[in-house]
Amino acid sequence: MALGGMAVGLLLLFLDVAAAVDQVALTVSSAIGPTWDVARYSVVGSGHAALTLRQDWRRQLVRAKQELGISHVRFHGLLDDDMGPVVRMDAAGSAVYNFSGIDSTFDFLHQNGIRPFVELSFMPTALASSSSTYLHYKANVSPPRSLSEWEALIAALASHWVQRYGEEPISEWWIECWNEPNLKLLGHGAFWTGNQEDYFALYNATAWAFKAASPKFRVGGPATSGGAWLPAFVQYCQQSGTPVDFVSTHGYPTEVQHGLDPDAMRELFSEARSKVPSLPLVFSEYNSGLYDNLIQNDDSSFAAAFAVKAVMEAHLSNITTLSYWTFSDIFEELRPVGSKGPFYNGYGMMTAQGIAKPVYRAFEMLQLLRGRQLQVTSLPAGSGVAAICTLSNDGSTMRLLVSNFRTPGLWQVSVNVSLQVDGSWRDGWIQRIDEHNANPLEAWWEMGKPGTLSSAQLEMLHNASIPPVSKIEFLDGCAQFVLPPNGVALIELHHIDHNDRMIDSLGSRRYAITS
Repeated sequence: MALGGMAVGLLLLFLDVAAAVDQVALTVSSAIGPTWDVARYSVVGSGHAALTLRQDWRRQLVRAKQELGISHVRFHGLLDDDMGPVVRMDAAGSAVYNFSGIDSTFDFLHQNGIRPFVELSFMPTALASSSSTYLHYKANVSPPRSLSEWEALIAALASHWVQRYGEEPISEWWIECWNEPNLKLLGHGAFWTGNQEDYFALYNATAWAFKAASPKFRVGGPATSGGAWLPAFVQYCQQSGTPVDFVSTHGYPTEVQHGLDPDAMRELFSEARSKVPSLPLVFSEYNSGLYDNLIQNDDSSFAAAFAVKAVMEAHLSNITTLSYWTFSDIFEELRPVGSKGPFYNGYGMMTAQGIAKPVYRAFEMLQLLRGRQLQVTSLPAGSGVAAICTLSNDGSTMRLLVSNFRTPGLWQVSVNVSLQVDGSWRDGWIQRIDEHNANPLEAWWEMGKPGTLSSAQLEMLHNASIPPVSKIEFLDGCAQFVLPPNGVALIELHHIDHNDRMIDSLGSRRYAITS
């Protein structure tokens, strides 16, 4: 069904505590754009590979697959000794490989329709050039003592995957060499003690080993932090003839003006894309920022509002894929899992106990955006407000997702939204995420911040995480609602010729229906 003369206008009025400030008009065009690509933000990160052997980790990932449409998962430490060890030397000095731990994880992923975003790290002790380690789980971060030994291991692993899973499945994997080789702490390498030249040599050996096993493997790097090394990496591959199918990096808003700039991710995406104008560009890590607990950003609606805005800005910069770091607080880098209470500002979309945080609910809303895009006029830089609108392929359903992202450097103001719709659209539904809705952190505070949860408390927090769904009424084609600071709202409208489906589609997620 054609959209027919539909036009949507949004009037956004910023309010502070005392009085109204500037008005901003936001319009959704009646022109139908390209298909909204949900695959771009369906990748998630995790901790390190040994955690993937835990049953609670696996249960949470399957849940994320079912509710968020997760397509791939990425984690550190696939080659660490606690996954095997993957390689050891026999009495004769020959390498003996053991892929049983990796097989357990990848078989589980394969059986559940989840594909690996393979991060090849860290160095097996048997191949390491030094004893340098990093993180709680003692990852060896040195270059290999012999590139030929490393290449032999990678060749064996790549061939093993082709034989075990087949060429078509592995063609949908991402193969990334190492993690943040540029990152320095106190002047020394954190994840990589070698230099850039050493990393390029490692990547060259890795890429050729995979392509020899199957040309269908997608191989890339340099997996740096903050967009570093990108031009040099592309130039190296071009000049050496080294295979490269994509370029990857990481980006966090706290890398720009200490996290005070609401457009930080737009700047990071745009700058990286300017350095890599043609190849697929992947941000294999991003989240709402590393604020060192100055704010509880990862546990609150701050991360939800951030994620909606970041996903929209990634589309504007034509970023190929995003991987949110991380999907769960079953995670350990500096301390073991469970060493803190349920809400400690962990990176995860859900707590270690499986309580969905606001950002989890934001991704639940994002995956409902299906069909063709309706163009939304850009807001001035620095406003913090973002909106994404889609129309279902059959023309029956319009969904508008609005975020009011407010960094610590902005006035924490609410937004009065006036939504005007022309056309044959019926009263619809609105879901909310903000300080008082879909916010189990607030409920946990009210409980007195217990470190250990009873079954009754756990159930209360699960219920507190559910976004309320209520009717939104249109009078003369206009509806109004307020979006608090770091609030997110999803509005769904149905064409007059179609039945209302939203409650049915959300019923399996136990959304709270309010009057």
